[in-house]
Amino acid sequence: MPMRARKPNVVFILVDALRASSLHCYGYSKPVSPNIDELAKEGVLFENAYSVTNSTDPSLVSIFSGRYPGSHGIVHHGFSISKETYRKIEEILLLPEILKSHGWVTLAVDWLGRCHKKGYDYYSGILHKYKPKQPRFLQPGHLIGRILDRLTKGIFKGYDEANICTDKAIALIAKNRTKRFFLFVHYWDTHYPYNPPLKYALPLHSLHRRYDGEIEFVDYEIGRLMDYLKKLRLLEETLIIFTSDHGESINEHKIFHDHHGLYDVTIHVPLILRHSRLSSTRVKNLVSHVDLVPTILEILNLSVDELFDGKSLVPLIEGKIKQLRSAIYVEERYAQRKIAIRTWKYKYIQALNHEGALCKMCNRVHGGINELYNLEKDPMELRNVIDEIPEKAKMFRTKLEKWKRSFVHVEEEKEESVFAKGEEKEILERLRRLGYI
Repeated sequence: MPMRARKPNVVFILVDALRASSLHCYGYSKPVSPNIDELAKEGVLFENAYSVTNSTDPSLVSIFSGRYPGSHGIVHHGFSISKETYRKIEEILLLPEILKSHGWVTLAVDWLGRCHKKGYDYYSGILHKYKPKQPRFLQPGHLIGRILDRLTKGIFKGYDEANICTDKAIALIAKNRTKRFFLFVHYWDTHYPYNPPLKYALPLHSLHRRYDGEIEFVDYEIGRLMDYLKKLRLLEETLIIFTSDHGESINEHKIFHDHHGLYDVTIHVPLILRHSRLSSTRVKNLVSHVDLVPTILEILNLSVDELFDGKSLVPLIEGKIKQLRSAIYVEERYAQRKIAIRTWKYKYIQALNHEGALCKMCNRVHGGINELYNLEKDPMELRNVIDEIPEKAKMFRTKLEKWKRSFVHVEEEKEESVFAKGEEKEILERLRRLGYI
């Protein structure tokens, strides 16, 4: 594999809160994702890819740094990043920065800002106001406004819909078609509140149907983006990466339309790579988001003086090795304070303290203070067997302690805003609409 001809363009598609189990190419019974399925048929599909956390901020930084949250410093989903933590992130190279230094024009359709803007020649930011400006008495600071906000929560979205993101991505490709470009496109439609266009949404009363409708909507727009690359004859010289930052619980484990918890519905993510020089195949091995940057760099035949927690997946793709990882490590700090290890047969979830076991979103303890599941017998993770095989739990606790010692965790702290001037209010309102505040 290294690609010795002209280095390809790179299009990185991330669909927020998209769980692998809801895609047809991952075994879902409903054909809601024909364009993604086609991408999988033409490329490399990783059947067992996992995120390293279950919230967007730390996941994105891990995806583009090749490091675990405890290694890069963004360890929980924050609405701002402290100056101290931001300085640490400034010292870590992210994929857009690496590619920019090697001649790629770097472009992004994303609105999160903050450290996520690092390395881009063009970063879209807020594309449009998703809600018309209201009279003062209708704004959330007033009683009538608060009532209306409650009634309309879930109707007004905190993101730009997939068709708008695709339009923006197509415009950027058109403008940079003669250059070598890296394009990041972040679709949010599969995130709560699940309100797809009506043609994808019937019956509206079903959360699962609404989630499926959002997948159909995003899938159509991904197809439109692929068709445009084909029209310009760029698809065959473009490396496509498709994944999500984490999955979603719709009602599993009594977690409703959210992505806290370290169960597979939330951490099992789709991962597909497509390029004309990659053979079409399905890879069964356990792989992690932190493996993406080393993989992309090897495919592009780039060498950088940077440390990664992940490893290149190219040897797996080429069949040169049978296994890259024997276990997956994952953590959360937003709603709960838990860490987990997942092997082929078992998953062990550990709350770091009693307070960390209590879910801030649900005011309950999901599953137990510590949980152990036999995934071969119980793939839905419904029966905690920790009292039946305590020796397994002890072994996994030892492994997790060793993993934690492999990097320095940044403890939670009071954080100061580093949003660009005029950006904070709009972004915080969008995050509130998405349920983060």
